[in-house]
Amino acid sequence: MATYYSDMVNRDTCVYRFYDADENLLYVGLSMNLNSRLNSHRRTEWWTDVVRCDVEWFEGREPARVAERRAILDEAPIHNRMRPTPEIQFRDITDSAS
Repeated sequence: MATYYSDMVNRDTCVYRFYDADENLLYVGLSMNLNSRLNSHRRTEWWTDVVRCDVEWFEGREPARVAERRAILDEAPIHNRMRPTPEIQFRDITDSAS
């Protein structure tokens, strides 16, 4: 029987992006349960600015995590608090490839 951790690591995970009416990228995140995550975002002060949500699905959490970090680093969403540095991003991607 699989453990909770292995179930989580292998479960499909999405990376989502919120945009405003001017196509500004507001936020990038990842989730295995998109509906639940969207509900938590509805409590943010910037939620009323969201007019579009793009979603990309990945097989497993690790590829989604790498894609999310890459998007935050490269695309500079307005409301993401955590911003990975290029050094962290590079290490994460090379560690994932091994």
